[in-house]
Amino acid sequence: MGRFVPALLLPLLLLLAASSGCAALPMPGAAQPPPSGSLVVSFIDVGQGDGVLVQSGGESYLLDAGKAQAGPKVVDFLRSRGVESLDGIVVSNPDADHIGGFEDVLDAFEVTDVYLSGDPKGTSTYNSFLRAVRDEGSEVVESRAGMRMDWGATRADVIAPPPDQLFSETNDNSVGILLTHGSARVLLAGDAEKKSEEYMSNGSYTGPLTVIRV
Repeated sequence: MGRFVPALLLPLLLLLAASSGCAALPMPGAAQPPPSGSLVVSFIDVGQGDGVLVQSGGESYLLDAGKAQAGPKVVDFLRSRGVESLDGIVVSNPDADHIGGFEDVLDAFEVTDVYLSGDPKGTSTYNSFLRAVRDEGSEVVESRAGMRMDWGATRADVIAPPPDQLFSETNDNSVGILLTHGSARVLLAGDAEKKSEEYMSNGSYTGPLTVIRV
């Protein structure tokens, strides 16, 4: 289960929008996407587990979706934010409290890409998720440190796990993504533990962070 440093969620939405000098965000509950020049990061209350929606430049990405029972809530939240399809979903790790809700998401939305670490952990929940991805026809992208993506108007760098060899613990193999939008830098690190945290802190992406989610 993740933790916030710092734990300032509501101001975060305004801060990331303001950093690029864009217009005001839509009123809460409005079923429309945010302004095209902004980065909006929404932390979804899924109970145990994680669920993070990233919207930027007209694109939408979902990092984790909580347990299976959280699926309908995640779907409703995405729709309330004007999401009609997902440009990508990120599986930070294959544990049930990260991927359980994805089956409902895959049923409700077209998903272009699926990013995962390639951790070989094979649970029934994870295998069911992979079948749903195959049925969806999404492209599966193994994501390791050094991979760079453009998520709309935001740069997304994968900074963990290592590109050559995975760690022995599943949590340490969490996909870590650093979002950069203007002067704002947001680190989404899944359930990263000591080895992964040390790996990221010794990498080439160190520097001040606006928000860290681990």
